[in-house]
Order: sequence, then structure tokens, then C-alpha cells
Amino acid sequence: MKRIFIFFLLSFALLLQAKEVKVLTIGNSFAQSLDKYLERVVESVPDCKVVLGRANLPGCSLERHYKNLCMEEADSNVKCYNRPDWKNEAPRLKEAIQSKKWDIVTLQQASPLSWRPETYRPYAARLKKYVHTYLPDAEIVVHQTWSYRIDDNRLTDSNPNGEWKIDQFSMYKRAKACYQNMAEELNARVIPMGDAVWNYRRMYKGPPFVAPTPEQIKALKYPETISDIGDVVGASGWKKGKNGERKFNRDTIHLNDRGKYLQACVWFGFLFEKSPMLIKFKPDYMSDEEAEFIKRVAEETLKNTDMPVRKKPVGMHRQM
Repeated sequence: MKRIFIFFLLSFALLLQAKEVKVLTIGNSFAQSLDKYLERVVESVPDCKVVLGRANLPGCSLERHYKNLCMEEADSNVKCYNRPDWKNEAPRLKEAIQSKKWDIVTLQQASPLSWRPETYRPYAARLKKYVHTYLPDAEIVVHQTWSYRIDDNRLTDSNPNGEWKIDQFSMYKRAKACYQNMAEELNARVIPMGDAVWNYRRMYKGPPFVAPTPEQIKALKYPETISDIGDVVGASGWKKGKNGERKFNRDTIHLNDRGKYLQACVWFGFLFEKSPMLIKFKPDYMSDEEAEFIKRVAEETLKNTDMPVRKKPVGMHRQM
């Protein structure tokens, strides 16, 4: 009995020593994708625990988050974040911020605006100021988003008449510059997910992703699909419409499951300042070799990015 008692005491002591990080994301679907793997990735490493809170809305920009906040402040009946299907922390942004003593609150731009510098100001700074009204010790962190897959119709890689008149690499570089400016303005660190996605594309040694032609897509018959191998962005599949008819859906902007695993590995390394190579969890469908490669991409990104990822001296994050 005495040995059992000592064992439980030691176990309890170790539990108390475990590092817990509480993170609230104020974002959109590019943060919501953390739901897939982040908690399991973190739990697979001894003495690490994450509490993930959400104040996310589909396609939500910095401007829209700020305007939601203003509407909620003006009318207590307004509940912009009342999205139980998105697991949001609370129906109102103010309530989500106040719900816990968050260690970190992340901000990000909506991906279609991510490469447009004029869309960031003054909303990012105003959101930071509001968060610090209720959480003066919380660290504001910038979540860098990524460039789309090459077959997105807005890019010129596979569509010379792409709406934005820029290619995938230009989207990445322009968005990165915007996030760097945002980080400087907020005196904030950056979770370099845009860099990680680009590094995956750069480091991947298998056959590159090949964009399907419109004729190939039109010729698909259920349950045929196109391969997303070669990129961590983009997934395709069939969806049923209201009339029961199946329609082929091509997603060229969100992370696929490999991308969500990469995202979880990068966030783990950033939050705990530990090597992603320590992660023990991997999805069942993923080979050991692929998981090791993705963890290597995460580690390479965190080690060599020129984004600010290391912690500043205590109190520095509160400066404007």
C-alpha cells in the first residue's frame, strides 16, 4: 500500500509539473483546422498540455472581427460567434476573451486578403488593444497563413487569366511581408505556417502536385477524384446537394489532412519551444516515413524562418 501511495504521489507531482498552454484563436477556418490533430499531437509528448479556445468564423477578416466586436459592444443581444458547430468558446468575442486566463491569443488575416497590406490596419492593433483590456498579460501572436494550391482559379500558375494576376509564390511572399509588418506593429511573435507550407513544397522529393485540367475534372465520375499528393493544401471529393445529386468539390485553399498534421507539429514546436521530432502521435493512415518528413519540415521551419518565433523578455509583448 505504501508503494502504491508513493507512486500516486509521484504521478501527481509530475502532473503538476506539466506545462499547460491556454490558447485562444481569433480567426477563421485556417485556425479551425487545428481541431483535427493539435491536442493529440501535444498529448503525445510528456509534460505538455494545450487548452485550445476558439473565436473563429468562416472567412473572417481582421476588419470583420473588429466590426463584430463593435456591434457586440453596442448591443448586448448581438452574438456574432454563436456557432456551436464551430466549437467556439462563447457566442460573443468579449465572452470568449474573458472565459479563461489565456496565455496566448492568436490573430490572422482572412486568406483572400492576406497578401493585401492595406487590409491589416488599423484592425489588428485595435484587436490587440481590446484583448489587453481584459487580458493584460496575454501574449498576442500572429498566425501566418499560406498560399493557395497552384490550381486555384485566382492564381496564374494554371490559369493565365487568374483574377489576382499573381502566382503561388507571389501570394506567399506578399502575404509573408504583410504578416511581418503586422508582427512588427504589434511587437508580436509569428507562428510561421505560411513558411511551413512553402517549405513542404520545397522539400518534398516525390512527384510534384499536378493541376488537373478542366477537361479532366469534367470527365470525373463518382467516386473518382483527383490526387492531392505533393501538396499539403487542397483536397477534393464528392458532396450531395439538396436534391441528392452528387457534385464534385475541389478545395484549393484549405489544408488537407497532411497539412493539418504539419500545422499541429508547427504549433506544438512554437507553443512549447520543443523539437517537433519529439512528437509520438501520427494519424493511422500515415506511414512512419511521411510523419517523420512532416515533423522535419516543421522543425526546419521553426529553426530557420526569419519570422520572430522565440519568446521575448517578460513584459515585452505588452508594448504597442
